[in-house]
Amino acid sequence: MKASGNLETIDAFLSYNSKDRVLAGHIKERLEYFGISVFLAHSDIEGGDRWERAIIDKIRTCDVVLALLTPRFRRSKWTDHEAGMGIGASRQIIPLSVDGVKPYGFIARYQASKLNSAELAKSCKNIILAMKNKTKLREKVQNSFIESFVKSGNYIEANEKSELLEELGPYSGKQVNKILRGYLHNSQIHRPTTASSRVRAFLTRNRKLIRAVEEGRGVTRLRASELERLLATAIERD
Repeated sequence: MKASGNLETIDAFLSYNSKDRVLAGHIKERLEYFGISVFLAHSDIEGGDRWERAIIDKIRTCDVVLALLTPRFRRSKWTDHEAGMGIGASRQIIPLSVDGVKPYGFIARYQASKLNSAELAKSCKNIILAMKNKTKLREKVQNSFIESFVKSGNYIEANEKSELLEELGPYSGKQVNKILRGYLHNSQIHRPTTASSRVRAFLTRNRKLIRAVEEGRGVTRLRASELERLLATAIERD
């Protein structure tokens, strides 16, 4: 729920059996790579905090509860309570079906996102798309991804993240402008790579949404030639 650069981003709560903490940790790491903030009890509750109170508070303030459905999920004394609290607090619920485990009880009515532990990178991208497909989460998921993408620290990261750019659309004008500013100011994105080609094509298709693209410059509906010149300036400055 935090606001970052005037874009409100998403907070997720990951519910899991403590014996699955290694898998849960990998999921958290992969989702946060794409900008999704994930609360994981064993790593995010500080020493001295009341465990139960911290969990309740986080569920009440998160945007979505992700239930990690392994065969061990229902054996935990916490997981069913966490799912129930999420439903009671009107949070969005997404069960993560690991290797075919189906939702049950409180969460049986929710569509699960399949998670193949042997293909975790692909599965986590599917989780992000599942969140994006929920109307109440869409804008925050997009914002989180954009914030992550425009801060790409190397061209490999920029290339990988750019694969999701089109799939997470359509975007608002404010979001398109954020992506444009990221392209202009981050050389890992605008130098000639796969990411650069994808972003340039994306911006060309969304040209009519571009406004005030640079500090101190108000722009309305750039012509294609004007956009090309603007994009070229980023490379010329390097």
